[in-house]
Amino acid sequence: MEASERKRKIMDATMRIVAEKGLESFAVLQAAKLAHVNEALVYRDFGTKENLLFECYNLVANEVAGLYDDAPELVLADDEKMFEQFHEMWIDYFTFLIKNDYKTLYYQSYRDSEHIKTYVQKEAEGKTADFTGLIHVVEPVMKAFPLPEGMSMHYIWTYLMDISAVFAKRIIRKELPDTKESYEFIWNLMASGLSAYIKK
Repeated sequence: MEASERKRKIMDATMRIVAEKGLESFAVLQAAKLAHVNEALVYRDFGTKENLLFECYNLVANEVAGLYDDAPELVLADDEKMFEQFHEMWIDYFTFLIKNDYKTLYYQSYRDSEHIKTYVQKEAEGKTADFTGLIHVVEPVMKAFPLPEGMSMHYIWTYLMDISAVFAKRIIRKELPDTKESYEFIWNLMASGLSAYIKK
């Protein structure tokens, strides 16, 4: 087995285990067994358990970022058209979360844990997912509708990305229905918050 394939299997196993059993009880040996590799190879490939967990989270972030590599610029002059474009982008993201159920559950577990500090540190070092495509779309919006003084873009990211992931988790766990109507209702809730910011 090539090293790249082995790493992919280890990361996939890690995310599946965390999605099912939670992050706090996760052990490297569990991932090694599920991936059918020697535990020593996991440490050779990733160095530490912390780095393995980070690489898994960063993988999901990269896949999300890839959704917007070719995203068109938003039509800022037309509120209705702009929200239509936001809607299409959000549906792509939300559908990704539902289809990649165990990755979404992993994403939420990692983001809600102390391990997220590692991602923040790596982000400061420029070693995380490249959201250039999404930033290209959002920057003109930020210029047209600047945030209040002292507020950062993290408020918008948290609202759009994290709240959506919480709803996706509820659908994955069958607490909410996995239907088009459900997606649209959730979008309408998200759009209401965006409207309050953009139409201030």
